[in-house]
Formats: sequence, structure tokens, C-alpha cells
Amino acid sequence: MFHKLNTCMYQPLRQSKGFSFFATVTTLCAFIFVLSACSDPKVNRTNFNHIDIGMRYAEVQHMLGTPTWCDDYDRPKECRWGTEDKHIYVVFVARRVVDKQSRGL
Repeated sequence: MFHKLNTCMYQPLRQSKGFSFFATVTTLCAFIFVLSACSDPKVNRTNFNHIDIGMRYAEVQHMLGTPTWCDDYDRPKECRWGTEDKHIYVVFVARRVVDKQSRGL
């Protein structure tokens, strides 16, 4: 009268260890790719070397893009492009470069 249902059909699929390892490695690779994409490609040694003393703020901004941080965006005296670990730091007086420093390039 009553038919037994196959209970195996309703059990969740078990993942094999190989699949779990593959998923972990894929997730890790994607995470590393996203982190590397976060760093600005314009913040590099070549662009740092192209910044000259006396260069205007607008010229530096054209080369590196919008700064990550400035003490005052209307009249910048100090600006940084990049992250804490990899950046170009420029000091301006009257909107002209007077000093530059880099880290992690």
C-alpha cells in the first residue's frame, strides 16, 4: 500500500576532498587578484622618477590621477598617491613640487 521513499535522494550532496581543495585554491586566487587590482598602476618607480622639483600640482595630478590623500584639496601642501605600503608622497609650496618621497615601489 505505502511505498517507501528513497531517503538517499533527499540527503545533501557530499563534497569530495578534491573539490573542496579546488574551491579553496580558486577562492584564494580570486582574493589575491582583487587585492592586486586595488593598487594603482600609476604609482610606480617610472612615474616617481618623472616628477621633477618645480613641477605644478596639475601636472603631477595629470600623471598620477586624483591623490588618495591631501592635507587640503583646495590648496594642497602634502599629497599621497597609493596606499600606506606603496605610495608616492609629494610636498608642494605655491602648488609646485619642492620634495618627493616614495615607499614600496
